[in-house]
Amino acid sequence: MTETAQHPAVQHPVHLRIRRHRDGMGRIGKANDWLATHLAVVFGVCWTIWVFFIVPIVAYFLPAGLQGHIFFFSSGWIQLFALPLMVYVGNKLQRSSDAQSEVIHSALSHIATVSDQNKTLIEQNTELTKQGHALIAANTALTEEVRAAIAVKATPAKRLATKTERSSERGTG
Repeated sequence: MTETAQHPAVQHPVHLRIRRHRDGMGRIGKANDWLATHLAVVFGVCWTIWVFFIVPIVAYFLPAGLQGHIFFFSSGWIQLFALPLMVYVGNKLQRSSDAQSEVIHSALSHIATVSDQNKTLIEQNTELTKQGHALIAANTALTEEVRAAIAVKATPAKRLATKTERSSERGTG
């Protein structure tokens, strides 16, 4: 599985949760946290469910004294140990969910801010493009005027024909 590249403006929710959860914990607290998490993983395995399902069925066929001990320890152990463990892990998951929500909010806020900046830049670019087109049109019109003025200056001026030239044109034509 490939890992997604991290952006410096967005924290990973797991790292945020771990930092918030474990800040201020001593070595014993961190060891307890690690052990509780790994015990919860064991409780979350399907085989644990089957063991808790099969033990009372098997205990039914055992002698009554042994049944009482099995039921006492299994029910007491589950209630006094496993349930608080699951509550602890549930709280830890809630902190993880809260951290993920905060990271998503932070990322969406960053995206919205950048989107607003992009919109402003696009509007400015559109305005500058319009001004550029207007300048090009004005430059083209000015260039045409200058060319026309140069063309007028460059054409030789017509001079009036003299009487002799006119009479010679009539006589030949």
